[in-house]
Amino acid sequence: MCENGTSLLMNNICSPTCTTIPNCLNCASDPTLCVECALNYVVVILTGSCSLACNITNCDTCNTSAIGICQTCNLGLSLSYDSSSCVACNISGCLYCSQNSTCAICSAGVLSIDSQCVTCNLPNCLVCLNNNFCAVCGSGYILDVPANSINQSTQCVLCQTPCASCYADGSCMVCRAPYSQMNLNQDSPCFLCLDPNCINCSSSNPGYCLTCSQLYNLTRFGTCQPSCPANCLSCSGTTCTKCSNYYFLSNGTCAACTNAPACQTCSPTNPSQCTNCI
Repeated sequence: MCENGTSLLMNNICSPTCTTIPNCLNCASDPTLCVECALNYVVVILTGSCSLACNITNCDTCNTSAIGICQTCNLGLSLSYDSSSCVACNISGCLYCSQNSTCAICSAGVLSIDSQCVTCNLPNCLVCLNNNFCAVCGSGYILDVPANSINQSTQCVLCQTPCASCYADGSCMVCRAPYSQMNLNQDSPCFLCLDPNCINCSSSNPGYCLTCSQLYNLTRFGTCQPSCPANCLSCSGTTCTKCSNYYFLSNGTCAACTNAPACQTCSPTNPSQCTNCI
């Protein structure tokens, strides 16, 4: 039992009864200073009174750790994107609304356009302007825009074979392998490089490579040779046949001479024996 003027709290402690402070649950040692307020109310430190944590219309539960923030809204309403209001957010694909029927953040994979969430259902379209109009097509497709595109939908049409990307007329802008993958002028045909390990060459000189495929290095002569091991000047596949200075050939790889860099070349059978000193 607690004495008169005090109340038993849930932790079995007697506390002064807060009869003069509306919405106060616990006054601690001073009945004029509240330290714990009722649900949806927060303690005002300077006065010791209880104030609404959030005076937000249709807010069911306020966040008592931050003033002006709602935690849950009444049935049928949703929190705004900043939790400062309760709004009717019935937009398909919308995560958070900023106000009624105005989406602020759409779900992943859904595009936000004019405060609405647009799902891109056009085949082979990467970016939609709305449900009927595509802005960017996927690889190997070109945007087909009708003459009267205001009332008609745009679509992505397949480029001509073997295009990786194409111009509006369908001719290749970039070709797919095994053809050279450099940019082409409109209506230019795809062509093969003479070196099968070359991925980029010019049509005027298909025998001179500009870019080699992986595992091959471009030489200064415009040819592709297999990528050699470290410190190797020439190789057959991945086996080195000639090493650079300061190294000797050992089982298809290059090892350092014992006295390098004073020794420029050394004996493969005795790497401590220098054959050419600096």
